[in-house]
Amino acid sequence: MNRIDVDDIQQIASAAGAVVLENGGETYRAEKTVVRTAAALGAIEPSSFITTTVVMVSFLDEKRKHYSYFKRIYKRNINLNKLTMINSLSRALERRKRVLDAAFIERRIAHIGDAKEYSAAFIIASAAFSSFFFTLLFGGTVLDALCALVIGGILRAAIRLLGKSTVNNFFVSLCAGSAASIMTDILGITPIPLHSSVVIIGVLMQVVPGLALVNAIRDSIAGDFVAGTSRLVDALLTALALSVGGTAGLFVTHAIQGGMQ
Repeated sequence: MNRIDVDDIQQIASAAGAVVLENGGETYRAEKTVVRTAAALGAIEPSSFITTTVVMVSFLDEKRKHYSYFKRIYKRNINLNKLTMINSLSRALERRKRVLDAAFIERRIAHIGDAKEYSAAFIIASAAFSSFFFTLLFGGTVLDALCALVIGGILRAAIRLLGKSTVNNFFVSLCAGSAASIMTDILGITPIPLHSSVVIIGVLMQVVPGLALVNAIRDSIAGDFVAGTSRLVDALLTALALSVGGTAGLFVTHAIQGGMQ
């Protein structure tokens, strides 16, 4: 390589793709980022294959020697700001004509990966207000929406706490569905005239895997059927967990109410 060592190219290109994949980006976008970054650093004929859990990069050096590298992905989140930052970095690298500093690029990618997210208070408040407006959208009253606001905020706080542990996403969604239905039914015991079904739907809309479903469709349209199928299955499993959890919560509260009567 005439500019950067092959080990650095492997590390930098795979790290850039991992940032895209870990923060809600589509598979084809991650592949383009990997290829664009590797080519900008001096790789010849770079190619990439990415699934929802693995980033792989392959390229040749000036002596036509082949190199391959893969990076395992263990976490997936949604952060569109990080996607914008890593996309801007890869395009900036592509436009550069001078010799690049591998250490600087690695630090820049690490900085993007560790970029500060919105505060917990802002995220919880956003989830609460989304539950409020979704409840109104589905025909609930203002009182229903206010109850959804409170429950939605509590639910998002609980999800954030679970997210800091090693609990998988299916279990988190299962707990979210149960918690939403249980808290709504508890409020239903009070004299408050509440439309429980509308409140539960409004609260759970904040955890519906909409972006995962859209990415599955976009990956399939782009020809990445393996990634598209896996994303679709992940979205369906999340929806299933929410449904099962919500139903289980209703059974629990109804059983308790029946025993108290």
